[in-house]
Amino acid sequence: MLFTYPHRLCRTLIISCLILTFICLAAPLTTHAQDLDEATFQGRVTDPNGAPVPGATVTARLTTTGAERTATTGDDGR
Repeated sequence: MLFTYPHRLCRTLIISCLILTFICLAAPLTTHAQDLDEATFQGRVTDPNGAPVPGATVTARLTTTGAERTATTGDDGR
């Protein structure tokens, strides 16, 4: 009877830790999707010879929602 309390406490602590671990592992992981309004991309469109391609259309698409943003290059291919 003298050691009943520590064993009970230990068992309760272990069960609590297991339950907490299960909850953490079972909880869905949430991520925040990128918003195309806040995204920027930059670069230069060139042909195989390295010359700029003016008027090229570049489209970025958010695959989870299908939202698209389109840009057209200038005279320098940017």
